[in-house]
Amino acid sequence: MNSLAPFLPRPIEPPNDARFTALGAPNPWRALLADKIDAGNANGTLTLAAKPGGADLGAPDGSLGGLVPPKTFTLSPDLRHVLLDSTAKQVLVFEPCLCAFAAVPCLPSHRLALTAPIAVLIAGTRLYISDAGADAAVLVYAPAGLVLRAEWRLPKGVAANPWQPGLMAQSCGRLWVADAANGAIHLFAPTGVYLGTIPAIGPLAAMATDRDGAVWIVRQGESIARRIEPDGTIVETVSRVEELAPRFAPGPVRVLKDGSLLLADCDPPARFAPNGTRLPPPTAELLAPSLESEGTFVSPAIDSHIESCLWHRIVPDIALPSGTRIDLSCLTADAPLSDATILAMPASAWTSLPSPNAPGSDILISAQPGRYLWLRLGLHGPGNATPRIGRVEIEFPRVSLARMLPAAFRQDPVSADLTDRFVAVMDRPLRDIERKVDHNAALYDPEAAPAMPGADMLGFIAGWVGLKLESRWPIERRRRMLKAMARLLYLRGTAEGLRQALIAYFGWREQEACKKRIVPCGCHPRCGLPPAPASGQPMMILEHWRLRRWLFLGAGRLGDAAVLWGSGILDKVELDRGARVGASRLDSVHDTLRDPFYVTAWKFSLFLPARYGREAAERGAILRLVDQFRPAHAAARIVYVAPRMRIGVQAAIGFDAVIARYPVATTRLGEMRLGRGTVTPVPRRDEPRRLGGDSFLGASSISRRTTDEGRS
Repeated sequence: MNSLAPFLPRPIEPPNDARFTALGAPNPWRALLADKIDAGNANGTLTLAAKPGGADLGAPDGSLGGLVPPKTFTLSPDLRHVLLDSTAKQVLVFEPCLCAFAAVPCLPSHRLALTAPIAVLIAGTRLYISDAGADAAVLVYAPAGLVLRAEWRLPKGVAANPWQPGLMAQSCGRLWVADAANGAIHLFAPTGVYLGTIPAIGPLAAMATDRDGAVWIVRQGESIARRIEPDGTIVETVSRVEELAPRFAPGPVRVLKDGSLLLADCDPPARFAPNGTRLPPPTAELLAPSLESEGTFVSPAIDSHIESCLWHRIVPDIALPSGTRIDLSCLTADAPLSDATILAMPASAWTSLPSPNAPGSDILISAQPGRYLWLRLGLHGPGNATPRIGRVEIEFPRVSLARMLPAAFRQDPVSADLTDRFVAVMDRPLRDIERKVDHNAALYDPEAAPAMPGADMLGFIAGWVGLKLESRWPIERRRRMLKAMARLLYLRGTAEGLRQALIAYFGWREQEACKKRIVPCGCHPRCGLPPAPASGQPMMILEHWRLRRWLFLGAGRLGDAAVLWGSGILDKVELDRGARVGASRLDSVHDTLRDPFYVTAWKFSLFLPARYGREAAERGAILRLVDQFRPAHAAARIVYVAPRMRIGVQAAIGFDAVIARYPVATTRLGEMRLGRGTVTPVPRRDEPRRLGGDSFLGASSISRRTTDEGRS
């Protein structure tokens, strides 16, 4: 929600400005008629429908509906393609000169036969064959000569069931191997090192890598492709082959309807069976397109709530592959018409509009005025491609620049229409400028300012207040830091300003930070110690001057807290004594009276949880943030605190050590071994006392009963 919404100007409405409505993304398409049109795509686009029996993403051959070669076929850059004959359990190699597949009768290695081959893949300089037989493994061959290089197996204890390697894909230097027995995907390095497992995936029907290196999977029994990350996150879903096709580069092999392969590396293209046998040329039925060639979409009534509204323009968001087009027409009326009446309207009743030829085309509506508008879209394609309509934006009413001209230009309908169409050329750029001005206030809201590459208004505003936002920060952190600068600006260069900046950087909750009051040292009951933060957040910053311990003559006592300074404080060189090469400092400035102050002056330590210092990039970002907000003359030392206390090393209460209460869930003896993080429970008052809970050996207050129970 926009935090400045109460302060933003009210949007301008007619007659001074136009309104906008939209069909399609991000909302689903609502159709009065969708004939041979698919309006329910996962990404909210309008496309031509697939013909019955067309391509299926979940096809059992693993080809993603023909977008990639089948799982038993892999392409080679030198045209030595490899085909795996799962029935005969042999490897076939394509011979370009003969335009035929030749069998490799015996693999030249100690692995003479395949037991249950599933898939084959050429990636880099290796040929991989997944064998799910009794000795399940991924076999790694050198493509030249098919010499066996390695056999990859799953480490013991990784999977609950014996694994069955199947589908394979390569992405970002990793080999992805599907395991049907465990419903998982295992990741391997190019050297064969096991990298990890993506569990709970289920048996897969297809797995392939697109042109950008992203891995797509299709589960068995489904027709939905999912883009998956190495950590198992599903980031995108696609339900149709036509939507996924732009992600994959076209290849020389095509899977026909009967499962045969049409290889374009032959002249003319040759057709092969899955076992490598040469087949007759494909028939027209096998090459028939899989998409409808035309379809019609009619929208429900769009109500402008303006009587005799003069609809202005249509701005569609479209994609037009080669050989496709979109026809537009509309119908207007002042009275609501029934759905049956609209569908029964002849073609002559609809007003034809210019066809869009590019995304963002500006189409002027030339229909008669009317409160209601119906839009009809006609999609046309060659059968193997479809136009895509993601969104249609409609502007109304027409607030034309013609209203600024003398009335002579609008005396009759013909001249008024000509004037409107003439000045409409300048209407759109002016309207775009006006819309930007109307929403200009939102550009300065930290919660709403755009932060995209190339249009980073958030970073531009941060430069006004001297804040450097790093692009690697999450967008939430950047907005949070800019929002906090309203109170951090006047605290910049102070210890409290640095502390509040770190709280905003980490996103810690600030319960009562705005009510915090800095108490001067002279007014604080314990002068020399910083007041406890009112917000409940850690103090984090320890200024070194607070560690001074002075020894007053006649009032102080010698001890570990009292130091008599001398030449050892700064270890300056004295030529007649104590000068050591590499140990003593050479300093031309001698100020004996103020030297003791310099030891702890202009320095402070910053204590942060150790989890923020695990990565070098995060440590560098914190260091740069500290440089922005620290006092210019002060030197910072960042200490990353681990969750433990060590006397003499890490035990400063309030900074790097916290005294906490007993945890709610304690570990009892007998449940686990005593060690770090193990706490014996404290007995209740009505429970018998036992040694170790609240008893002290050697103390006179220990009762006989407690001692006896402790012995027992």
